Amino acid sequence: MKERRRFRWGLVVAVGALALQCSEEVKTHDDFVVEAYIYSSEPIHNIKIKQTLPVTQAETEAPPVPDATVIMKKAGKEFSLVFNKESGTYFYPGNDVQVKPNDVFEISVTNKSRVATGTTVVPLATKGLKTSSDKIYIPPILLNSGTKDQLQYLFAKARVKVNWDNADNQLHFLAIESLDAFDPIYPKNFPTGVINLLRTFRFVSAPSRIDTYDVVGLSLETYGRYRIKVYRVNKEYADLFENQTQDSRDLNAPPSNIHNAFGIFSAFASDSAFFEVVRN
Repeated sequence: MKERRRFRWGLVVAVGALALQCSEEVKTHDDFVVEAYIYSSEPIHNIKIKQTLPVTQAETEAPPVPDATVIMKKAGKEFSLVFNKESGTYFYPGNDVQVKPNDVFEISVTNKSRVATGTTVVPLATKGLKTSSDKIYIPPILLNSGTKDQLQYLFAKARVKVNWDNADNQLHFLAIESLDAFDPIYPKNFPTGVINLLRTFRFVSAPSRIDTYDVVGLSLETYGRYRIKVYRVNKEYADLFENQTQDSRDLNAPPSNIHNAFGIFSAFASDSAFFEVVRN
């Protein structure tokens, strides 16, 4: 008797905030899960092809498929992806392919006897992105009797408002990453549990239909320059994200644009803005 298997995939777009999991019983040995996301003006990388897990196996991260044949196609031209052993993902090593709004991409994944395919369209980039200021001022934080009052004041005042156009009520998500890291905002002897100091900071919000976001200075780790990228979400991703709220009793499998396998192939387009955290 052939082994009964299930699949499980996680789509994380916010640190600890969003995970989509699903399971489906199948009876073939060559099933796999595709998690393929491409971004405008960025290299093609971090394409995940995962194995399915036995139904008796405890919940865990599915291992990658290291020997699949993964091909991206744009305008009739094919680009072969390479497996990265360290990350367990596939990437395109060349620099002769660009991801631009309105581009149509196809993906083909061959694993043993199974060939899976998918198509996605790169959405238009986010429009009208702007910030209320290009600086957040945060004075040195000292551990004394006034620390609590100081933090409350800074929480309310030390922030930058980000706005973008969203008249058509599309899903967007926002990423913030440090471009350089200077001194930490919080002193080394600051109470643990309040904040974790990281070498580089990256924050990713959950997809939302809002058109504004407040970047709170005290949520950041270090002084220095930061980049905000607001991504517009295309239909495949929007369907997958919104489907997570459905009752699993009424759902056999989440939306998928992968044919002959499980998973998702989707694209995003963004615009960027910048700000700096400085001492005042």
